[in-house]
Amino acid sequence: YFSFDTRESLLYRDGAGQIFALQNGISFLGLTGAPGQPVVAYSQIEYLDLTLRSKIYVGSIQTLPSAAPIKVIDDPESWAVRPILLQAENGLPTKVWYTRMAYGIGGDIVFEPRKGLFLLDVATGQVDTILNNDASPWSISPETNWVAYSTGDWQTGPMCIKNLGTGAELCFPLLPASDSRGAGDAFLSPDAQYLAWMEGDGAQMAEVPTFKSTVRVGQNNGAIVADLPMNAFESAAGVGLISRAAPMAWLDNQTVIVQARGHDWDQAVLLRYNVISREIPYL
Repeated sequence: YFSFDTRESLLYRDGAGQIFALQNGISFLGLTGAPGQPVVAYSQIEYLDLTLRSKIYVGSIQTLPSAAPIKVIDDPESWAVRPILLQAENGLPTKVWYTRMAYGIGGDIVFEPRKGLFLLDVATGQVDTILNNDASPWSISPETNWVAYSTGDWQTGPMCIKNLGTGAELCFPLLPASDSRGAGDAFLSPDAQYLAWMEGDGAQMAEVPTFKSTVRVGQNNGAIVADLPMNAFESAAGVGLISRAAPMAWLDNQTVIVQARGHDWDQAVLLRYNVISREIPYL
């Protein structure tokens, strides 16, 4: 994990609770791993005179302290590389899936601005384009056969899924109120049968905020399973009125974790939603 203290360090805590610094003094972005294997990937960001430089690192706890970047990418428009998924075989990194995100910007941004999905071969350094710049990728299934992405400038379009094996894709129509803010923050279930994502409406930074979020769950055949407005999580969260709710991950093939925030941003609560029982207990 990364600590934004004065030294800005990538840290590791072992089973005995001891903490070790793997790297210090880096501008860090996008830690991700290979499911079930002890290797990770991340980017280091560096501002140069005329460009933003992204350095992609992969490795294990043992190799990261002395690791060199496997790829260096310069972008004069300040789009930074964010790794999304790392593939590995027998504990050795093989491929890095990454997107590019607008770095260092502010404003009333609902979803992190992303564009394009790319696949980097660790051995050869070759990069293949999986999705073009008009797509904003959010989630890749563990078997790397499905990807979830939103469309349109600044994620104002609907949430879509694509089968990378067959090329088949479909989009879930936006809720009527979501036309201006779009869809994002999506997570595919481990078996890729379900997709959970958030759609937004209104302004977050108005003098009186009007923002509302809806957590939606769909199936990979295009069916909508649930539309959960943020106030649906108030009773289980126990922090009063909810200002935002969004999916975070899947516990299993039927249970998605949802984070709900109160009007005090530090009031963050994790809840579960089961697509079969439709229950929303506290986590």
